[in-house]
Amino acid sequence: MAVVNSPPLDAALGGAPTDGTWVSDGGQAAGRQAHVLASVDRAEADRRAACGLGALSASLRLLDDLLALPMNASVHTSALPPGALERLGAAPAGCVDIAGPLVTRLARPVVRVAAAVSVADTWRVALTNALAFRPLCRSYVLVTGAEDLHEYVWEAQIAGVGVLARPDGAAHAIETLPAPGYDRPLKPAGWRFAEHAWQAACVA
Repeated sequence: MAVVNSPPLDAALGGAPTDGTWVSDGGQAAGRQAHVLASVDRAEADRRAACGLGALSASLRLLDDLLALPMNASVHTSALPPGALERLGAAPAGCVDIAGPLVTRLARPVVRVAAAVSVADTWRVALTNALAFRPLCRSYVLVTGAEDLHEYVWEAQIAGVGVLARPDGAAHAIETLPAPGYDRPLKPAGWRFAEHAWQAACVA
């Protein structure tokens, strides 16, 4: 899979990302793209490979239905909201197990995205892109043009994004860090964000 230069980000994120892989253009949000740091749930990846289940990025409604079910615990179909049983029944093999009146969720997110890096020639474009990823993970901007980024540090701090500089065209230097990450309840958009990263990693 395609990767980007990551050691400065590894250090900035407290060493936790060392098990992850930087996936080129693996992040998609609001029509924007970014490099993302994805950590794979190997057990889920192996399970999906065994049953032929790929990325679940097509339907937010299906992901919402799946999130409404507990993992590996049976729920009576009478407890499902209207339309859910039909959607779950049409889901790709490996998402759920439906046995008579009971439905059991099998699928879970296959990757966790810890950070996104939005790359652009100018500060304004890079920041606009990075803000799309701020609700989903720690977000950085990397400006490849010749702008002096120091005058924008205050704006980055207010926005909660990190700034990377690459003055020599090679090594990254951290100018400011993003707002600390925090655990968010998983929502359909966040799950689909992770599935897009998994899809990009598989085809890179």
